[in-house]
Amino acid sequence: MKKHMAIVQAGIYRRLYEIGNNYKYGGFYRSSYGKNASEKELDSYEDKLELSESYKIVECKEIKKYENIWEGEIDAPLLEIGEKLYIEELDIEIVVSERIRHSNGAYIYRTLHEVKVVEDDESKDSKDKANKSYDEIQENIKTYKAKIEELKPQIEQLKQAEHDNYYDENGLIRAFPKDYVERKNKMSWLERWFG
Repeated sequence: MKKHMAIVQAGIYRRLYEIGNNYKYGGFYRSSYGKNASEKELDSYEDKLELSESYKIVECKEIKKYENIWEGEIDAPLLEIGEKLYIEELDIEIVVSERIRHSNGAYIYRTLHEVKVVEDDESKDSKDKANKSYDEIQENIKTYKAKIEELKPQIEQLKQAEHDNYYDENGLIRAFPKDYVERKNKMSWLERWFG
């Protein structure tokens, strides 16, 4: 059977840090129907708070360079991308992620197999940036919480005023809202006529 020279490479990865979240868009829906501006603003801050609280610092990796982990002859045909190869000497199974023809006639099979993960200056820089971004997010969370606490009493006052407008002191519904005459006097004759 025809054979070809194969070089199997695996990656030396660089560890990096970034801000990530597990926020699911569309996971909730706050209807704005029938809400006043303060209630809509409160909903906006609650959405921002929920999104901000889902952020955290996560680790990720990128390939720094490839290293040969095995060389030898294997039977033809050439391995396809996604195909598996068991290397008996190393007792590992790899999946081919890239195939490259070498100038000496051999084929290089790259895999996602890790040789090792290293931390270098770029890792430290990414960690510093992620920490800075995370601190900014924490400051935003404090701001959103303060705004929410500031808006809640205003909304309660508006709801109470609206309740008092439509209900009398005994809790009975008024025939006309309390501010009906005041609103009617502010309307032009066109608004009164066409409603």
